[in-house]
Amino acid sequence: MRLFLVVFLVASGAFAQATSQIAEARALLREAGKLVPEIEEVQQSATASNIAGQQVLAGDLAGALETVHAVKAPQDTNAVPFSYYGIAWSLGKMRDWRTAMGIVRELPDGSSKATDYLAIAESLAARGDFEHALTAARAISSIPKAASQLADALLRVSMHQFKAGDPTSAAETLDQAREAIERKSGSEGSGVSAALWYAEAIDLLVEAGNSSAATPILARLYATTAEEEDPHRRAPMLERLAASQARVGDFTAAVRSARRLDDRERAIALLTIATEQAKQGDPAGARRLVAEIPVKSWPAPTIAKFAYALSKSGDSAGALEILKKIPAPEDRAFALADLALEQAMQPDSQAALTAILAMEEARRAGDAVNPFVFELVSVTRAVLGDFPGARQIVGNLNAEHSVWPIWNLTEQLVAAGRKSEALALARAQEFPRARACALLGIASAMLEQIEAERVRKK
Repeated sequence: MRLFLVVFLVASGAFAQATSQIAEARALLREAGKLVPEIEEVQQSATASNIAGQQVLAGDLAGALETVHAVKAPQDTNAVPFSYYGIAWSLGKMRDWRTAMGIVRELPDGSSKATDYLAIAESLAARGDFEHALTAARAISSIPKAASQLADALLRVSMHQFKAGDPTSAAETLDQAREAIERKSGSEGSGVSAALWYAEAIDLLVEAGNSSAATPILARLYATTAEEEDPHRRAPMLERLAASQARVGDFTAAVRSARRLDDRERAIALLTIATEQAKQGDPAGARRLVAEIPVKSWPAPTIAKFAYALSKSGDSAGALEILKKIPAPEDRAFALADLALEQAMQPDSQAALTAILAMEEARRAGDAVNPFVFELVSVTRAVLGDFPGARQIVGNLNAEHSVWPIWNLTEQLVAAGRKSEALALARAQEFPRARACALLGIASAMLEQIEAERVRKK
């Protein structure tokens, strides 16, 4: 009996601690939500959506609704419901589909409402509730000009059905998605492109491990590209075709498609193919392909992705050598900073060195450097646990560019057990959006810790 009481008291103490932490997270999120009216109007909706989504996870739906209602309505009323995306996603994550559907149903028709239904569908499907996920997806069909979101929602449900071990249902849902996009593709004023959707679908299907389903979609993309007579529309379709062929592992066909493009488009396509080769275990073949491309044609974001693929395959030295060949220091700085963060998220022991090289190139570039380079390096340092280094960089950024790094920095500080330092940093921010996102970062990290502890004790 004594042992039982001890266990009970320990469990009760843990429960009380979790309850206290949730209450604190709710309070922080409410504080963040109250800052929404002070945020730049163009950023209010997205910020409110992020805060409200976490409020739902913290069990504060009333607070979440207050947060989104604080958004100043823009002239385009269709944009207002975007604030509800976080609420829709989080309610789906909690499997409260009735509440989610009830809230979204009352919103005005438009692309934002369709995207909210998509959020419900995907988050429910991720938790295996396919019946209600499909109900949410099919609700999009009643919204005018929302064929793309309908097809996307059905595609994502299909992916989760396949992952759950039900390929038959996955195939049926995928067929419904394809039919939805093909019915509207090319219709006057529809803005729907079957070719674009095919490429995105192939990407997601391969990612889900369902390459067999991607093959017939690739055949449709090939046929659609071959039928296009307008050279201006055919070029981006060829780029997507080459990338999709590489995604399914047909590198010979991918290179053949890429060679039909003009110089710059061909360089991007070949770099994309090389990135896939490196990802799929052939870094040597990838480097040979890149060697064919004139260095002056290397776009920094695309070459950064290739370098990361090399690094992830174990060739970190080769990745850095590739980036050193980029002619302009501002482009080298961007590519190195992008690579550093990708490495840090793995984690990769080379991330700190890559971040140092990025800062060196940024100094060489001077005023030509993109400020986002410093944001990337600051976040990298935070992820690596170099909090003083991250704060030093943030301190030199203007308010607009400080938001994302501070948001990430407060999350990392809480994860490292330094919540009081994170709170002090948040409350030191005078820029409303930076302060709101810093508070959001703290609360989000706290909720993640509570959830991780709950899962651990199961």
